[in-house]
Formats: sequence, C-alpha cells, structure tokens
Amino acid sequence: MNIEQLVGTSIGISTLIAIGVIAITFLIMFVVFRSVFSVIEQRQKLLQTRITAQAKILRMWDTGVTVNENPQVGLVLEVMPEEYPTYQTEVKSIISRLYIPQIQPGMIVPIRYNPANPQTIALAF
Repeated sequence: MNIEQLVGTSIGISTLIAIGVIAITFLIMFVVFRSVFSVIEQRQKLLQTRITAQAKILRMWDTGVTVNENPQVGLVLEVMPEEYPTYQTEVKSIISRLYIPQIQPGMIVPIRYNPANPQTIALAF
C-alpha cells in the first residue's frame, strides 16, 4: 500500500465517522423535539374539550427541559372531577414563567381531561 492509498483511506474513514456523528446528533434532536411537541399537541387537543375539573398540586419538579425560556415541570396532581371519584395522576407541562408562582404544591388549578382516559390531563390557564 502506498502513501496516497493510506491517506485516502484515513480521510474516508474520518469522513464516515463525521457523517455518523452528525446523523446521530440529528436523530437525537428529532426524538427530543418530537417528544416535546407531542406533549404540546396533546395539551392543545385536551384544551379543546369542555370537560373541566379542579386539581390540587401535590408535588412539583423541574424536568430540565425548557421551551422558549419556559420550563417544563412535572406535577403530581389530585384531580377532583364532578363525575368521578378523586384520583391522582402525574403530568409534564410547559409552564409560562409568568404562571410559576401560581403553580406550587398545595394550590388548586383548573384542568381539562379526556373522559375516555382520565389520566390524560392538561392545565387550563
């Protein structure tokens, strides 16, 4: 093997590695954006329903995700619908920074839920 073949092979391998790294990066970005935007889409569908209830915030935590400088938080809620017994559920929601003082453990918040699956809820601000 001469020098030109060796240099050509190493450039080809480094190019393939770079393409692989770029492809993996785009795949990870796609999965993250898809999960965040599916949560937003699900919330929008729930907000179009007219089934409302009240929920007490039992626990709250930061998920580490931020969209447009607004944090996504995890919440454990005690949902109090009129048609069903009280139940607990866990939800992740992107909260405007302006609403963070209103979203604290112990507070009662308005929600909308899917009657076919009462565990699927959205905060209704």
